[in-house]
Amino acid sequence: MLNNNQIKSLTPKETRYAVSDDRGLYLEIMPTGKKYWRFRYSFQGKKNRVSLGPYPEVSLNDARNKRDELKLLLVRGIDPVLEKRKFTVIEKQQQLENNNIQKARLKFEKLKLKADDGNKDALYHLALLYLNGSDEYDIKQDKKIAFNLLLEAVEKGNKFAKETLKLFNQ
Repeated sequence: MLNNNQIKSLTPKETRYAVSDDRGLYLEIMPTGKKYWRFRYSFQGKKNRVSLGPYPEVSLNDARNKRDELKLLLVRGIDPVLEKRKFTVIEKQQQLENNNIQKARLKFEKLKLKADDGNKDALYHLALLYLNGSDEYDIKQDKKIAFNLLLEAVEKGNKFAKETLKLFNQ
């Protein structure tokens, strides 16, 4: 088993090489001097490996903990590489959803500014938002704001807003 002093003393060679720790965990040393934790395992008769991160960002203890977590997945019949890919896809989907939410919020804020000036198109889109909702994010709060902006436009004498509000009462 490796210790921190041994890891620090490992020097690069012309080609990459590996130094084993324990139970499938090893450190791969690149010709550039960078060191990467890897975990080698066998799943359903196929050998595979997964990267655990660079040393020293991922400490020896962290690498061992990650290895143990991956071993638990293997015991439960889950391939760690496929599990990692699944989480990567989920993270990308969440990022995309967050971007869509931010875009929708920005669009809504722009509509609010235009509606304050009595812009008919903005009032129309706010009315649609109020009536139909949006699949992009939870708009309960924005629906209230849209309705209040339409009310304000009516109070300012905007005929289009007055006609739109009649739709709400039907």
